[in-house]
Amino acid sequence: MLTGRASRKIAKALHQHGFDLVAEPESFLVSSDNRLLPEEEARARQWGADLATMIRPIQL
Repeated sequence: MLTGRASRKIAKALHQHGFDLVAEPESFLVSSDNRLLPEEEARARQWGADLATMIRPIQL
């Protein structure tokens, strides 16, 4: 099994391009064909919902 933390590299790249993170990077386990493992789905959904509450509405 190969493991990695793409979230850290993505966060670093975003920061280097001038973006501020609203949350710490999070990693989720995926299968060998890059599909989210079933037991990770609920955790990923909750993380997404939590992120949605952290972002500011876009001012038009």
